[in-house]
Amino acid sequence: MTAQPPRMTSSRRAILDDLRMNRSHPTADEIHVRLKEKSPRIGLGTVYRNLEYLSRHGIVRVLREPGGRRRYDVADDGHYHLWCTRCGKVKDVRLVPSACVEELLEDDLGYRIDGHSLSFLGTCPECNGRRNSRNE
Repeated sequence: MTAQPPRMTSSRRAILDDLRMNRSHPTADEIHVRLKEKSPRIGLGTVYRNLEYLSRHGIVRVLREPGGRRRYDVADDGHYHLWCTRCGKVKDVRLVPSACVEELLEDDLGYRIDGHSLSFLGTCPECNGRRNSRNE
């Protein structure tokens, strides 16, 4: 029996469209604010429930900030994330070896890898400039 594809309601489609247009890795609150401009009746709970549904079905990726806050990203390709530990900005990073790592784990350990997540922590160029100017 084939698994049913996720049901795409108008709310889910709106959330997914927002994530695709705003690649800033927003929080649920930020998504809610933008969606309310177009659909004033959409509730924050609806946004949270639909983000959970979309993440459970592998359509949306949940990113957890070092402080625990959740951000969201479209899970449409194999990219990684670079977090600024000062301002919280998140940048997409594309690295080629992702498939190689999964294949090695499958071959060496016998696991079936369904996906992975990798984030790098550092300080963005803007924050580095601010820090350097304060130290001078």
